[in-house]
Formats: sequence, C-alpha cells, structure tokens
Amino acid sequence: MLADPGKLDRTKYTREMLVRFVWYIFHALLEDEEVQKKGVIGIIYPRTTKFSEVEKKIMYMCTVSVKGCLPLRLSGFHVCHCPTMFRVIFPFVKMLMGPRLRKRLKLHYGSDKAVVKALKNFDINPEQISADMGGTWEYDHLKWIEERRNLE
Repeated sequence: MLADPGKLDRTKYTREMLVRFVWYIFHALLEDEEVQKKGVIGIIYPRTTKFSEVEKKIMYMCTVSVKGCLPLRLSGFHVCHCPTMFRVIFPFVKMLMGPRLRKRLKLHYGSDKAVVKALKNFDINPEQISADMGGTWEYDHLKWIEERRNLE
C-alpha cells in the first residue's frame, strides 16, 4: 500500500471523505488471501509534503476508526524521504508507540537509490516501488479505480 500525501488536493475532499477512502482501501486489501495471511506493508512517501500540510486530525480519525476494527495485519510501515522535521521528532514519537509498531516502523532517507536499496533489505523489490521513489512500478490509480468498479 503506497501513500503519497503530496498528491492530495485538500480542497476537493473533506476529512470524512478521506477516512471513508482509507476504509475502502483496507477492505479492498482484505479481499486478497495473501494479504490476509501475511499482512500489508505500508509505504508512505511524504517527499513533496510540507510539514504544515500534515493534518493531525485526519491521521487521528483514520487511526481511531480502524484500530481494532479490521482484521488487517500491518507487517511493516516504511516512511521514505521523510522531511527533516519528522526525523527530529521521530525518536520522541517512537517512544509513545507500542513495542510491536515500533519494530515495524522504519524511516528511509538519502538518494532514491539508497532508499530502494534499503527497501530491498525488507524484500521490497524495485518493481514494487513507485517510479517517483526510484523504483520501476508505474501505478495508475485511475485504472485501479476502474478495475474496482468492474469488480463491484
């Protein structure tokens, strides 16, 4: 699961719409038997996101609405090219997390090549990484939405 908050046009969506979107994505992921067995790996790519654009209320709403409600296992969570400010506050945030989440959350910085190499250590191959991040995967969200509509 890839999230690139820098591509989100906040003028088009309410907080509630974004929370519903997160729920939809998680339910779509749960349709995959392999995801049910192994869990999901989240990759967030905030390179083009300004710290002022991070809306804590949306993050809180998504976390609270999902936590303990869905049988979705988080195998790993990778933040790639995080802003400098996040690197400064991350050690303090990490102390507030539970031990299981703390083990699964990893930060990666440096060049695209360094990030791709670091993700390889977690069995995430370049063809599974967005081309924006230095991988080879060209995702097409409009195609994915169309495929989802056809399934339903």
